[in-house]
Amino acid sequence: MTLLDTYSQTLLSNLRRFEELRDNGGAWMIRSSYVSCLAHLAVLCQALGDAEPAPQASLDTLCDSTLERLGELAQSMCMEEYTRLDLLLKVCIIP
Repeated sequence: MTLLDTYSQTLLSNLRRFEELRDNGGAWMIRSSYVSCLAHLAVLCQALGDAEPAPQASLDTLCDSTLERLGELAQSMCMEEYTRLDLLLKVCIIP
């Protein structure tokens, strides 16, 4: 989990750099990778939380932080189809 969190921070740094350079295509590609990375990290946190007999505060903090960053990024993205992120987070259309 630590490696995945570190990788997500690297993606965030790269995203900011591409946005500063106004490379929209590159920024979108990095943003989608960043969202996917955060989604995997959130799912991993949930799975480890379910497997641990007693929840750890650091795991909850990492999970909350990951979901907050994921929410902020997902709001700025507009996708017209289901993605792996949707499947990981079990998103469904409510009738």
